[in-house]
Amino acid sequence: MKRDTSVYRWLLDAKVRELLRALHSRGRIAMEYSAEEIEQAVLKGEREFAMLAIDRDTQLLREVRSAVARIADGSFGICEECDVEIPNRRLQAVPWARRCIICQEAADRRAEHSSFRVFPFAA
Repeated sequence: MKRDTSVYRWLLDAKVRELLRALHSRGRIAMEYSAEEIEQAVLKGEREFAMLAIDRDTQLLREVRSAVARIADGSFGICEECDVEIPNRRLQAVPWARRCIICQEAADRRAEHSSFRVFPFAA
């Protein structure tokens, strides 16, 4: 059965616009300096938080644009791992989903067990 992707395309386009606005509005990350050690730590934390947010939004933008490309090539809504159709309920919640719930949970477990964790140290 051929899936009507027009609603998903609209949702994805709206998400692209939202992410581009968020990335653009963040502008530059301020490299402020303070003579106070505590204030330096606070400023460093704010910069790290801003960089993490930019990284998260940039990665999500890639995922959303990839979903738009899958609509164009006809592979949208098909799990990339098991080739089963992703349920509409999942796509309504996460229109850029690449995997069905079962395969996504398995991928999350694999990533959890194999990921290298970085622990930031105070300056």
